[in-house]
Amino acid sequence: MILRMLLMLILAFFDGKNPVSILLLGTDTGKFGRSDEISNTDTIIVATIDAQNKRSALFSVPRDTMAEMIGTSSFNVQKINAAYSIGKAKMAMNTVSALVNVPLKYYVEVNMAGLEKIVNAVDGVDVQVPFTFSYGGYTFTKGPMHLNGAQALAYARMRYDDPENDYGRQKRQRQVIKSIVKKRNFIEHGQEPGDHP
Repeated sequence: MILRMLLMLILAFFDGKNPVSILLLGTDTGKFGRSDEISNTDTIIVATIDAQNKRSALFSVPRDTMAEMIGTSSFNVQKINAAYSIGKAKMAMNTVSALVNVPLKYYVEVNMAGLEKIVNAVDGVDVQVPFTFSYGGYTFTKGPMHLNGAQALAYARMRYDDPENDYGRQKRQRQVIKSIVKKRNFIEHGQEPGDHP
């Protein structure tokens, strides 16, 4: 229900004729005593939907990418995940748009608790664990696994034990998103979202 409402809201602004890109922001709040007052976006993904050609793609922007903060009163370069803490979603959207040269008018913002709820709302997600690891009180064994909300959050958060560090985490985050989309049948005929590093 949560995902369907988000999709309906996005599609209300989408004519279906031209590709549209949406910024997906995952904030590091909502769990573990972290308040929503001060937060960064540890997940920054540009999702592009081309309905006419029945294609979609997910492109992760590394959280530590240095970028000019678009919307500040003076020239300001910081890690891109700080844009949200400075100017909330509007600045994050404008900063990412300028960095990757992709027009962005819409965004979806989800905190850690929200991700748990979304995954539980679709009865869990199916992922392909790239290697065995433990994080957040859970053990993930290499190969296919079905994860509930709390497990999916831990799976998408682990970074330091991944041989690819944040790049590996980005891949796992996209896995979770694609599994959510697939579970809700939001892509009816075409391919699943593309996986771009």
